[in-house]
Amino acid sequence: MRRDRRGLSVSVTSEAAVAAVDRFSRRLLNYEPDLDQVIVDADAHPGCALLQVYAALLFIFSQNEAIITEKARPFLARARSCPADERERGLVEVARAWADASFARAKTLLDDLTSSYPADLVALKVAEFLYFQEPDARRHRAFMDCVESVNADVPEFLAMQSFATELTGDRQRAKDIAEEAISRQESTPWAHHALAHALINEGDIEQGATIVARHAASWSGHDVGMQTHLWWHAALFHLAALDCVRVRSLYDARVWAHRPDDVFTHTDAVSLLWRMELIGKCWDGAWAPMMPHLDGGARGFLFPFLASHYAYALARGGQEEEARDVIVRQRRLAEQRQSEEGRVWQQIGTPLVEGCLAAAMDDHAVAARVMEPAIREAQRIGGSDAQNDVILQTWIVALAKSGRRDEAAAEVVRRAGRRRLMPQEEAWLA
Repeated sequence: MRRDRRGLSVSVTSEAAVAAVDRFSRRLLNYEPDLDQVIVDADAHPGCALLQVYAALLFIFSQNEAIITEKARPFLARARSCPADERERGLVEVARAWADASFARAKTLLDDLTSSYPADLVALKVAEFLYFQEPDARRHRAFMDCVESVNADVPEFLAMQSFATELTGDRQRAKDIAEEAISRQESTPWAHHALAHALINEGDIEQGATIVARHAASWSGHDVGMQTHLWWHAALFHLAALDCVRVRSLYDARVWAHRPDDVFTHTDAVSLLWRMELIGKCWDGAWAPMMPHLDGGARGFLFPFLASHYAYALARGGQEEEARDVIVRQRRLAEQRQSEEGRVWQQIGTPLVEGCLAAAMDDHAVAARVMEPAIREAQRIGGSDAQNDVILQTWIVALAKSGRRDEAAAEVVRRAGRRRLMPQEEAWLA
């Protein structure tokens, strides 16, 4: 029995296996390159349960049913046959529930696991991702706050706590926590990410640009997927100011430039083009290069937020039949859900995805009508606040384009609260 860098036991005798466990943890938390080294490490140490479950997690992060079935499940099967203590067995069961798309069960298991082992940063990161797939902002924040005393000196944890705090709307507190993380370790990209969330939701375009200028130089040392997402956030500030030339430049050079078959790239790229279309600024031919890369994601998505993006993109790219297949899969998955999960998928997720498809096909009256009963709970279908905001934006534009401009204008004012409207918001009503 050995211990990892957090002092947690690892059921192996090999120093090399423990070094591999620590390497994965560090790379995951810091968004460092070469995270897939864990696959090699898991094969090299087949008796290490943690390395098997970590390799499985890498594929579960794909958010794609086929990849999880083919790639993750063999590692999970191997993990269950390895010697393991309570913590290791607990994480294996979390990963199995997640692989089964039993998000609620996985979160319950994580509550139990982290109450006993609050220093397990990988488990905390897994929880954060699960709250992306099935959001519950208050519970997410409470989860992170419960383990604060053990992890308050860890920049990567502070970044997670900041993000969870921001999602509850407590933006000043979120910014303070993020700045504390950065003061401890400047190159903490998830803290930069939390700041970007807070500032775009406050409509503080100028400060957002300042944050990008201050920290962007450090992003190149991190994983390409993290870089892409941070540049997507940077593009949102330019879009808010209607600097569409800069948005397109970032799209071409930073957002769509890498990993075109990756679901995270799909999410960022589709979202940016979608938002450009909502203000009438998307360029001719923008969707065509994306079309050959969406098929796997569109057939294997696991929650409604992704369904909305694939349905919209495929329709705008002229693949209407494939877009309608997304709706069929969304309905089928929704029918399989029970209890509160079932309500969210069936009564919120499905109408919102169907409304997004209608909007993509320029049927704005239908989009406005179908989305209206579910729009107040749009944040429940997955994604962060900045990401699933495109659903609300789509509804507002659908209202405006279907002859309900006064209602659209009222929604824009409601959304802005006491702050001034951003140029982007004004453009939705033009």
